[in-house]
Amino acid sequence: MSKISIEGNSSGTGTFTIASPNSNSNRTLDLPDNAGTFITTGSTTGIDASALSTGTVAAARLPAGSVLQSVTASFSGLTTSSTSTETSAPEWGSLTITPTASGNYLLVIAQGVCQYATACLGESFSYITYAATGVSEAVAATIVSGNETSSLRTYDAFGMTVRITTSTTNQYTIRMRANGKDVNGVGRSVNWTNNQIVVLEIAA
Repeated sequence: MSKISIEGNSSGTGTFTIASPNSNSNRTLDLPDNAGTFITTGSTTGIDASALSTGTVAAARLPAGSVLQSVTASFSGLTTSSTSTETSAPEWGSLTITPTASGNYLLVIAQGVCQYATACLGESFSYITYAATGVSEAVAATIVSGNETSSLRTYDAFGMTVRITTSTTNQYTIRMRANGKDVNGVGRSVNWTNNQIVVLEIAA
């Protein structure tokens, strides 16, 4: 029969108590057949107490800067002809992500291609916006597309990256919005194609 040995530390003076819970049921705690250190709710690395479910470990707490999850969405494209700006501009794609902890970061990466349907002096804007339950939709990043010096309709590739600090663990909706207009503010048809959004949750 194997044995259990509980040994104190000769350098310490504290008293450690093993206490049973308030329960009327008999329980058995099976120790793993390997060496290691127990992780508790006060540990700074290892298992996060908020991620524990009944009898199982649901997730691990990782050091700051770690990627906790990723969500990706691709879109075939949208034609916009609107002078609306920011959160009122037409949406060409969105995705949702639920942060594991408030205060973590959402790294949003968006890319795609746009082209004016007819040659013009272009000045259309794309926006990354975010919103969660209890959080109003806001613009996180902006980029302008189009040729502002000559009348062209060539393809214009764009890329946008922004970091959003979460303030809640409610579900976030990340949207890409874009208008279609020229430098004079007149609505123009702009085709947005090969678009993709990637969102990474980063541990704070």
